[in-house]
Amino acid sequence: MNRCTGRGIQQPSLEVYVDGEMRSSHALDDDWASSFRDSGRHWLRWLHTGEGPLWWSGAEAVDVLRFALAVYESSERGGVGVDPATVA
Repeated sequence: MNRCTGRGIQQPSLEVYVDGEMRSSHALDDDWASSFRDSGRHWLRWLHTGEGPLWWSGAEAVDVLRFALAVYESSERGGVGVDPATVA
């Protein structure tokens, strides 16, 4: 992945090395704001209609949140490892 929150290098958004060959994806919507917009629209559509898959279970979503909170806590502690399972 060449981009996430900035456009530091002018390369394809995504490059994958597979079977000895580099494959590049150029025509991707790589604007970070688009992912929030599209995710929010999908979630609201699901809430209103039940249409489309919900990608994570509630437990998986909590695990992702705990991981993110553990990253913040690790940073606050000066980079000390924090087990996400211990974050409340």
